[in-house]
Amino acid sequence: MTTPRRLEATARRDGKWWFIQIPELDTVGQARRYNEIHEVATEVAALYLDVPEADVDVHVTVHASDQAEKLWEDAARAEEESRQAQQRSAQLRREAVRLARTEEYTYEAAAAAFGISRARVQQLEKDTARPRAHA
Repeated sequence: MTTPRRLEATARRDGKWWFIQIPELDTVGQARRYNEIHEVATEVAALYLDVPEADVDVHVTVHASDQAEKLWEDAARAEEESRQAQQRSAQLRREAVRLARTEEYTYEAAAAAFGISRARVQQLEKDTARPRAHA
């Protein structure tokens, strides 16, 4: 038994149809519904190569419109920026607690100054003492 030939394909909506492209074979196909894409891609590849469908393994990457994909990428970037801002915020809060405690604020006084609980002040102080792994 031979290993099926692996091929990459892309699928993109084009009106009421899915347009399937297999660049390596410089060939295309169409499917009416999303759930037919892989089957059509496999059939097109097998027909083009004149081999049984079992002899091809087609990996299909589905694409949205360019505008939708750009919005998705923008959202991912914004999410990463937010994650970094949260990490910075947490670092600044730990530093504020550390500074207040070195200035001899009690847990209760620091809690009142920052509008948090005594337990949270203790937790932030404890977190400050631990080395942080950088993500």
